[in-house]
Amino acid sequence: MAETLAELATRHRLILMTKGNHAEQADKVDRSGLANYFSAVEIAAEKDPTTYREVLHRHELAPHTSWMIGNSPKSDINPHSPPALMPSFFSTKTPGCLNTPRSTPRLKGSS
Repeated sequence: MAETLAELATRHRLILMTKGNHAEQADKVDRSGLANYFSAVEIAAEKDPTTYREVLHRHELAPHTSWMIGNSPKSDINPHSPPALMPSFFSTKTPGCLNTPRSTPRLKGSS
């Protein structure tokens, strides 16, 4: 995972977003050793459309060019409708991402 994040960080601005108790989540992020690959770490009480809009605004991100990649359809993928982030489901039980037309919409001009 670190190798993938290191490569992505050379080409993209990465923001880690997690939900839960702030102290517990901050400790998990610290222990993971992955924080250095991210330009910011956001710890939210809930992942809902309002929270995603706030994160987009705080980091001056455009929804149509921002992606949410997550391993939980319930909290990472489903809440995106109002902010219209590009969602992509990453399964931790199978190698790689599950790239289906429903989980990874194509951008205009892409093939």
